[in-house]
Amino acid sequence: MKNILLKNKNRLKSNSNLPKSDVVTSISLILLFFCILTSLYFAQLLKLTKNEELSGVINTTKRDNLSWDKYWTGEYQKNFSEWFMQSFPHRNNIIRSYSQFKYSVFGKSPNSSVVIGKDNTLYGSGDIDEYLQLRPIASDEYLNILIDDIKYINNFCDLNDIIFFLLITPSKADIYPERIPDKYYFMAPVNKKDSAYLRFIALLENNDIGYFDSAKYLKENRDKIKYPLFATTGVHWNYIASAYAASGFFESMYERTGIRLKKMVVTGVDEVESPVAPDTDLLDLMNLYKGTMDTKYYYPRISFTESPNTVKPNLFIRGGSFNNEILDIIGDKDVFSNIDFMFYNVAVRSFPSGYYEIDNEFKNVNFGELLKNKDMIIIEVNQEAIGSMRTGFMEYFVKWIENGGFSQ
Repeated sequence: MKNILLKNKNRLKSNSNLPKSDVVTSISLILLFFCILTSLYFAQLLKLTKNEELSGVINTTKRDNLSWDKYWTGEYQKNFSEWFMQSFPHRNNIIRSYSQFKYSVFGKSPNSSVVIGKDNTLYGSGDIDEYLQLRPIASDEYLNILIDDIKYINNFCDLNDIIFFLLITPSKADIYPERIPDKYYFMAPVNKKDSAYLRFIALLENNDIGYFDSAKYLKENRDKIKYPLFATTGVHWNYIASAYAASGFFESMYERTGIRLKKMVVTGVDEVESPVAPDTDLLDLMNLYKGTMDTKYYYPRISFTESPNTVKPNLFIRGGSFNNEILDIIGDKDVFSNIDFMFYNVAVRSFPSGYYEIDNEFKNVNFGELLKNKDMIIIEVNQEAIGSMRTGFMEYFVKWIENGGFSQ
């Protein structure tokens, strides 16, 4: 103990003997930082400069009022630190500047969820991880349980004269694997298993479940379509891909069920001057001032025609953001009498009009009313998300059926 005290005393003594110039430099740097921070604060307060909003999920902390109890427990200091880190003057501009520096100087993505591929093609890291099996993939046991749930739902639909279909939407990594950076292929397992996607398709086939594989359809028709299926700057398919996929889906549904919806045909493609959402969603997530974009973006021209046997069923569809483009195209074209779209476990969007948010446990969702008078149920899943498809909605839907379904 005596040695420790002596050592600390000597350390303090050595610090007190710092050269005067070092002390002046340290104080000057602190004052300079304080002046910069203060000037940024007043510039923001007086609205002399613009603090641009950031894209992506933004965490916000509300500043607590000071109280002795919170101060002595350290709760106030922790809250203040979190609040300040999220709201100090020009935080957003500083983050954008750092992101731009990392992107422009080093060619690196400032967002770990975004991968910069060949020809400046951007990928979601999850798409690459699933495609190259850089993360654990769904087990056979999991997929067998998932297919049992789907069979149970399909049987419920058969008993209630409801047409049931699965819609599989594409992963960008599966459509454009050649643009994934080489280093990810070197990181991938040498002896890869069959992907969850391929094993899932085999189970659907073996159990005679109605489905449409838009990933396979788009790859088979890629040369015929001729236009990009994804923008280099986006993680979602573009309107070209979604329009062709929807058209193929309608034909596939007719072949399996005899249900003839309005015939949907892509009659042409227009070049547009600026991106159409969500063509730049990955680029936006990098929070840059300026990034590399496509020189051209495209939007389809589509015709809808009826025949004597055309029907307009009532539709319930559950899935993610890949459905938005399809629903934007067909939502006001009288293809279905009405549509209720459950977007993840977040909200229900209705066509021709209506929207309400739902809680993650579906406590404010009346499934009986939502599915009442529905002629068709479509569940969408992306290739990348098959390994997590069973959680949430699927479990709840199965439990709702087990508890009596419409009779509740």
